[in-house]
Amino acid sequence: MINIDHLKEEFKKVIGETMELFIGVNIEDPSIDNLRRCLKIFIENQSKQQYFKDKYARLKMLFEILSPDPFLMDYLRKFEWITCFYLAFVKEFQLDDADAFSLAEYGEKIKNLIQQKIDYEGITKNFRELNIHDLATLNKLDKLPEEEKALNLEKMLKREISINIDTHPAFKKFSERLLAIRAEFEKHQIDLAERIKRYYELLNDIKTKTEEAKALGYTLREYGLFVISEEFVGESDKDIVKEFVKEMAARLESVLDENWQDSSKREEFLKEAKRTLQELILKDYKDKIKVSDFHKYLNRLVDVVIKRF
Repeated sequence: MINIDHLKEEFKKVIGETMELFIGVNIEDPSIDNLRRCLKIFIENQSKQQYFKDKYARLKMLFEILSPDPFLMDYLRKFEWITCFYLAFVKEFQLDDADAFSLAEYGEKIKNLIQQKIDYEGITKNFRELNIHDLATLNKLDKLPEEEKALNLEKMLKREISINIDTHPAFKKFSERLLAIRAEFEKHQIDLAERIKRYYELLNDIKTKTEEAKALGYTLREYGLFVISEEFVGESDKDIVKEFVKEMAARLESVLDENWQDSSKREEFLKEAKRTLQELILKDYKDKIKVSDFHKYLNRLVDVVIKRF
């Protein structure tokens, strides 16, 4: 049997330990500057990040069990603030391409709390994805303190590289450069100013590479298909290859619904995409392009579909 009194004591203890991370913070200050000050508490401190995640995970569970007990009223404002901050925290320090603003990880009671009492929409707008092609983002970077500028540049570069690394060989080199810059800084071989300078150089090289798509007359999706195709159909006529790539992209777009990756029919969509590729390569363009290692080529194209479509 659940001991409710024991859980109440634990809730008080855990929320107190969590708030100790934010000593001196005014939780009634809704400004973006206050939010940034709170986020700086966790910058480049993975043990502290993990500590906060563990504490909040426990708080979530206890809140779901105890709600709607009147006991929670004395702690509700602090819990609302911690939850609000956690949304921004996950967005700031998330790994890979996880959706920080999906409510899937929350129980029904906390979902209701977020939707009814927390400026959920405001947080998602303030913490939109950093994008190296977004002029507004780059302008904001110039106004940040040097340490924050370096961390945000690194985050932007990581994101852009992760998107392209499986579909463009040059991005493997970009990834190596990014790791090398960070390693040299941590070994005190370069200072913060040099780290930022090299990040900007890498950013410009990446932008130049991604702008090649426009110069060749491809959309970004088409360009991903083109880069892979060059390796396997490089000896074919260039005009035919361009026609082939554009036709491939158009057919894939026609068989893949928007948000197909999140669909319960994802595997069916993927099978249909493979069938479409096979038909195009082995039938419709059989006599127009020369393909080397069809099975490897198909697997690489499927990787592009998963990454870009």
